Amino acid sequence: MNVANRLNLKNFLPIIILIILYYVVGELVFFLTPNEKIVTINIFFPEGIALAFAIIYGYRVVIGVFIGQLLLALFNNIDLIPALEVSFINSLEALLGVYLFDKFDISKSLDTYEDFIKLSGLIMFILQPFSAIISNMALIFYFQTPIEEFFYNSFSWWFGNVMGQILVTPFLLLVFSKYKNINFKELFLYSLIFIVYLYLIEIIVGVEDVFVLLALTLFISILITLYKGIVFSVLFNILLVLVSAYAIYIGVGAFVSNDYIENNINYNLFILLNIVMVWTIHFLQIKTGKNR
Repeated sequence: MNVANRLNLKNFLPIIILIILYYVVGELVFFLTPNEKIVTINIFFPEGIALAFAIIYGYRVVIGVFIGQLLLALFNNIDLIPALEVSFINSLEALLGVYLFDKFDISKSLDTYEDFIKLSGLIMFILQPFSAIISNMALIFYFQTPIEEFFYNSFSWWFGNVMGQILVTPFLLLVFSKYKNINFKELFLYSLIFIVYLYLIEIIVGVEDVFVLLALTLFISILITLYKGIVFSVLFNILLVLVSAYAIYIGVGAFVSNDYIENNINYNLFILLNIVMVWTIHFLQIKTGKNR
């Protein structure tokens, strides 16, 4: 393989990986939430993957966001024209994310509390309102969703995407920035143990009390942040989402009461508390000079 071919492969590989991840992970989210499709209140990981790739690799990978979203929309019963518009809007969101990430001078390694707050604010108050409102207007215009559901769908889109980006984008940025210092074999082993632990308490035992489940998971999150560091604990939060979503899918555990809205509120607050706790502990460690 000559130099030109290697350079071309290097340029296109992140785009190809992004397309595959966006589509496959998006289908996984929809599989675990069969009652909802292109608009979902549940945590939408592809948006976090898209933003991280755009920040890491720059504007050139935004075409991957467009194609990944287009495939996801088309294979989930969205007509071609609205699917193209939603994909274009998500691509603009990624472009805006890259521009503002640089404009706000946010470090890719998220070394400070201010970096994480600025990234979270960028996601919550600029990127996702832009994406949620305009995309849902496009879906209504093309009769893909009813107009009376606009506010609920916009909130669901905003909330699911915010949670997905606050979870996944920092994790990928941390891995990209700190990969030389990460013991990936150890990370895999600890993750496997944590998955088994979650499967035991959420599915085998089927803990039904949200506060008991929160105590059992938050305790582990705190320990892993203190002794293994933020990369481990953020990945554990992602695994917590996946196992909890699977428990909901099969109808066991703390988030399967008769009230659908109550379930979603409890589930998302449960995840959010774990996220806030691990990042708070991480930055307290940095402040005291004890971070890993």
